[in-house]
Amino acid sequence: FIDEIDGIGKRAEQQRSSDAESNRIINQFLAEMDGFDGASGVLVLGATNFPNSLDPALVREGRFDRSIAVGLPGLNDREALFRLYAGKIRAEQDLDFAQLARNTVGLTPAAIAYIANHAALLAARGGASEVSMAHFVDAVETCRIGEQPSGVTPMSPTDRKRIAVHEAGHALVAAALKVGRVEKVTILPRGQALGVTLVTPVEDKRLHMESELRNRIQMLLAGRGAEQLYFHEVSSGAGQDLQEASKIALSMVGALGMGPNGSLLSLQAVRDAHIEFDSGESIRAADNLLKQLDRDCMALLQRLKPALDEIAERLLAEETVPGEEVLAAIERLPEMHHEASVSSIIGHAMSSIDRVAASAVDNAQFLDLAPVEQPEDDGPGML
Repeated sequence: FIDEIDGIGKRAEQQRSSDAESNRIINQFLAEMDGFDGASGVLVLGATNFPNSLDPALVREGRFDRSIAVGLPGLNDREALFRLYAGKIRAEQDLDFAQLARNTVGLTPAAIAYIANHAALLAARGGASEVSMAHFVDAVETCRIGEQPSGVTPMSPTDRKRIAVHEAGHALVAAALKVGRVEKVTILPRGQALGVTLVTPVEDKRLHMESELRNRIQMLLAGRGAEQLYFHEVSSGAGQDLQEASKIALSMVGALGMGPNGSLLSLQAVRDAHIEFDSGESIRAADNLLKQLDRDCMALLQRLKPALDEIAERLLAEETVPGEEVLAAIERLPEMHHEASVSSIIGHAMSSIDRVAASAVDNAQFLDLAPVEQPEDDGPGML
């Protein structure tokens, strides 16, 4: 059994001197595989998360000639896995396995095993005789967004206010555009993040519409947009959000035929054909898409401003706000009800608020205001 077999590499058709060693490794590996005869009793298995990175010669008949796709567990599979692992620890009998399965879309069986073990650890730390649902919920959050760091340096009131506004922007736009289920929003640090908005998919999906991807980009841009709206200046904390938004925009333009320029050309097909190609046009198209969605996001945030004020103030006072309260803040805005009813009639409108029927995307989104590493002599704080 050879795990991560894509690490062996892939031979380049236009060989460079730097590829020589990689080519020798692959050629020798192929020779070893061809050395087995039918009566040797040797079965060779390989595993990879990147099947497209394998050398074509590896997957020809007589070598790795059978491919078995092992996908992520579905809703029922995750529920069964939670029941399995909960049975191996001293857990309460009334655990809501269905809810745990709904909150762990996109997680692997190994991650679910980790959650059960971590829940048991949390119960032991707290001196509990049994592992409760609360322990499992905390363990799910730890798996998704990291541990709560210890010994955190207190933030200045200015930074704390900015983080509250940033996270409130993410949460409200995610809820308004129905990107997913907003579980919670907090300004408590988790992992490397200074604040977190936890958004989980409402269902397992394999196909995503253009409107869903556009809404997802707006959700990613909303933290930065909220900062701009409040402080008329953005911080470096939105760097990770911009990176994720750019990835989606580039995929839409260069792979999915969803760009504003109407191009249906796949950049991957161009690379596979070894054709010289200037990617500048695709980059400009992705940038234009991001700018357009940023304008839509800012317009939506303007309409959500009263709710943004409310959630930001609650975060400053309580540090964590449940997702239900985020939805309630939006529902108290009469203009949002009007926008939603109009969108169901228009059918095909350009404004992003007209796409409120969008559903969730691949995995849970952790929209964090990330600190930026800075030179040692600059002192504490964010750049």
